[in-house]
Amino acid sequence: MSPEAAEIQSKILASKAIDCHIKYLDDYPEPLQKAMYETIQNGGSYAEAESALKIRVAEAHFAGDDLLVQQFGQVTESVIQCVGS
Repeated sequence: MSPEAAEIQSKILASKAIDCHIKYLDDYPEPLQKAMYETIQNGGSYAEAESALKIRVAEAHFAGDDLLVQQFGQVTESVIQCVGS
């Protein structure tokens, strides 16, 4: 694959990943949605909102909130399947 074709493919994949993530936002539990939405409301970017989500999941993991971590995993699996379809 040429570098140009690879760049086009990576942009398509990134766009699809974002679209799939947005499609499943409502499936995240409220604490995870809150982390993302507050970041955006405070002027943060999509990348910063995604980072806030990951931080909140890490906090849940270290606090022993296995249910929240499991719910994150379930939504993430749905996003991955969406991207792969």
